[in-house]
Amino acid sequence: MLISDNSSAEETEQYVYAEGGLEYAYSSDTEVASVISYDGIAKDVKILSKITVDGVDYAVTSIAADVFKGKALESIVIEEGVTAIPASEFEGCTALKTVSIPLSVTAVGDAAFKGCTALKTVTIAVDVSDDATIGTRTIGSSAFENCTSLESVTSDPSLIPGNACFKNSGLKSATIYLMSYGKSGAIFSKELFMNCTELASVEIIKGGASFYSMSADSVFEGCTSLKAVPIPDVEKLRFKGFTGSNTFKNSGIESFIVANESLSKNGVIIGPGTFDGCANLKTFDVGGIVSFSGPALTEFKTTFDGCNIELMQIGEWQSLDFGAFVGCNVDLLKLGNVQYIGTISSEYVDKFTIKAVDFGGLLSTSLSDDVRNDSSMAIVSTIPGLEKITQSGENSKYGMIDGAVYRLDYNNAQAPTAPVKLIICSPDIASLEIPETVTAIGANAFDGCKVLERVSFPESVATYSYAGSDVSFKDASGTAVGSDVENFAGRTYMTKDGIDGLALCPVLTFIADDKEVGKVTYTWDGKAVSPEVPAKTGFTGVWEDYSTVTGDKEIKAVYTQITFVDEANGVKYLVDEKGNAVVNEWIDSVKDVKILSKITVDGVDYAV
Repeated sequence: MLISDNSSAEETEQYVYAEGGLEYAYSSDTEVASVISYDGIAKDVKILSKITVDGVDYAVTSIAADVFKGKALESIVIEEGVTAIPASEFEGCTALKTVSIPLSVTAVGDAAFKGCTALKTVTIAVDVSDDATIGTRTIGSSAFENCTSLESVTSDPSLIPGNACFKNSGLKSATIYLMSYGKSGAIFSKELFMNCTELASVEIIKGGASFYSMSADSVFEGCTSLKAVPIPDVEKLRFKGFTGSNTFKNSGIESFIVANESLSKNGVIIGPGTFDGCANLKTFDVGGIVSFSGPALTEFKTTFDGCNIELMQIGEWQSLDFGAFVGCNVDLLKLGNVQYIGTISSEYVDKFTIKAVDFGGLLSTSLSDDVRNDSSMAIVSTIPGLEKITQSGENSKYGMIDGAVYRLDYNNAQAPTAPVKLIICSPDIASLEIPETVTAIGANAFDGCKVLERVSFPESVATYSYAGSDVSFKDASGTAVGSDVENFAGRTYMTKDGIDGLALCPVLTFIADDKEVGKVTYTWDGKAVSPEVPAKTGFTGVWEDYSTVTGDKEIKAVYTQITFVDEANGVKYLVDEKGNAVVNEWIDSVKDVKILSKITVDGVDYAV
């Protein structure tokens, strides 16, 4: 058959050759041929590497557009020679089961096999020689999208898949060659495996790459069978993070654990939406620097929306911005060195919870030794749902004592150990005895302390700044006390029946014979221990009753002289200040009087 091509100034004669259900167009001028039609009858189709007409070989180098689109073929073998598969060439071939692509094909067009729902196996010839060129062959965007039966595709360093290349496919495993993307190893094909619900295993081959990151959006979004984040465990490869959006959104990821030695020196970046909808994510543990990019508060660009994380631990945070936690519940957040702590906006304060915080390394080396850091630390107390604060590591600026967080005396560089300022308390704390070295009470000291029943302030307190409403301090009548230091230095406050808040416990000053014996705080639970009444020869002593005291009061000793009545012998005795018994009175009714040589009172003998 003769066909004409009028694309050039001079008419070129082309001819058609038919074989195996295909028609090839060829020209005697070029000795090359192209597949131009398919009869739709043959189920197993082979595109020849060459055709021979009248003893002349014509190399088959191309396929015309839409030759096979939507056709009912079941297998296609392309022999060596064809250099490209046009866009959408096999799109909608729902009966196609196997494909064989030769090494000569350097480009598979966009959507080339899209919607081939029966396609199970794609074999792509690869160059195994030492001088094979890396990253020179492309597989177009959506090339195998919606190939729901697809189980395997040959992967090779020379191949670079395009956007959504395997989206919605049935792949169960995949191999990614980082060297295909150059030294940076940055995977830039967005939606590459999106919604591959059967994908359970991903192998990363390092090759000559120095770094590993995913800069594209939604690479593994919707991969519900994928349990672990694919990170190659090899030397001299630094992980830079997921700078794109929604990398593992709605996937089956259960844990994300990266040791510090695997990170780049600048740490890792976790982009917005990276783990949104990962309902099975229980552990997020990164040994080094982490920063969350793009969690713009007004746009609620979250990172863990829909997650219920048991442990989130990060060695160092460039910025602890709580916008990333919107929609997330965390059982334990372990804070490492933090360079910045963002405030918790009222716009999302009820949109996440963190039950417990461990601030082991918080602010330990990042910020200067400046008391302004105290307010940054205090933000921790405003975390929604916070139930407990702990410390399980060294922290050069802040320490925890009996459930309370104190700024340490870090002006003493050799041993910054003495607590000097109360910053915040753990919300579960019921009783607090503030150490004697503390001189200041911070503005957020008791925020969130809903179960606090007792606070004892040391005499050393010189500055009182707490102005929160979670804990109120009242006098014994229920009237709020002022913020003057004298209302707190050396004072104890406790719960008291009938008073909303903590009531000031009276200070009792015990006095005997006009001398102060001691001071005791009278607690509303009645557990105050008074000092012993000083002994006074010849007298017994007790403190006057203070069981109904409501305010500070002097409690005096009441002494009663020791007496002894010997009714049988008709004599009354007094014990004098020297400890001797003295006859004080005779009993008239006794006729035969007898004076003893000693008397015994309460087990003590006194000589008469």
